[in-house]
Amino acid sequence: MPRVNHLSHEEYVSQLRRRIVETAEQVLNNSICVTEGSRQLVPLWYLAELPNDDSFNLFRMIESETELFPLGTLRQQWNTDALAVLDSQREEYEKGVRAQALRSCQALIDTYKTAS
Repeated sequence: MPRVNHLSHEEYVSQLRRRIVETAEQVLNNSICVTEGSRQLVPLWYLAELPNDDSFNLFRMIESETELFPLGTLRQQWNTDALAVLDSQREEYEKGVRAQALRSCQALIDTYKTAS
């Protein structure tokens, strides 16, 4: 029977913190958009049971305010004309929050890169 390796709670949280840092870095280097980054960061924050802070509150707000915008494979189910309109709206929204989101990404990196 194969041996199953289980992570301790501390290892699990450390892994989640690394994913938070990786996601924040992806937003900073434009590998993913602010909306996608928010959608990835918020569940990681909940799973890691991290304390409330301004950075995560910002990403929760962004996630909530952008929930109507399709990303990933969901886009395949949308009409291309409708996608163009929604993409334009998302990009306009992101322009308004980008600077603050980038500062929050850097804060997450500064906080959790050394802690993971």
